[in-house]
Amino acid sequence: MLAKYPDHNDLPQALQWLGNDYYQAKEYEKAANAYRYVVDNWLASEYALGAQKGLSLSSVNLKDDPGTNAAIDDLFAKFAGRGDVAQAAAEVGDQCRRDLGNYDAARKLYEGLLARYPDSEQAMWAQRGIVNIDIKTGDYAAAEAGVQTLLTKYAEHPDLPKAFYWLGNDYLDARQNDQAAECYQYTIDNRPDSNEAMLSWSGIGRVHIRRGEDEAAA
Repeated sequence: MLAKYPDHNDLPQALQWLGNDYYQAKEYEKAANAYRYVVDNWLASEYALGAQKGLSLSSVNLKDDPGTNAAIDDLFAKFAGRGDVAQAAAEVGDQCRRDLGNYDAARKLYEGLLARYPDSEQAMWAQRGIVNIDIKTGDYAAAEAGVQTLLTKYAEHPDLPKAFYWLGNDYLDARQNDQAAECYQYTIDNRPDSNEAMLSWSGIGRVHIRRGEDEAAA
């Protein structure tokens, strides 16, 4: 493809798609090579940021820690002037945390987002992601500090009650029942008519059952 169509206008798009196909086939080294070629040769194109995201995720799947760190650094540095970098960092961070279980990469992305785009729509969710990581790794003191940051820094964010519902689930999964109940109660108090509030009532019921408080659970 490169030899036959070196100057074709659609080559960066075709190579990004090729990288996506390799990624879906779990051919992560080949995916990384395709993505890297797009970034190296068409940095200003509309496909470069997507390729950089793919390169970051390919490096995570390859368990290439230096490559992962470099790809994340390049995501912020090479695309600093674009308005969609915060969204891209949040998406890659979420995939690293939820799908790939690489908490170090996810934290690096979330912290980079918060440092560079503190007023972005994604910043509150990045902070929530960091608290999730702290809960999953058993660092409950750091998690509590992160919860307080959410309450003070993002008190006016419209999705904060939704984030606290998910934090309630995180704490419940970790069997931190008191913290789970507090998060659920925040959602109920601040978004009482939402679907998350109804689910939070269910979560509080599960906390009561764990405490042996069957009547309160009902």
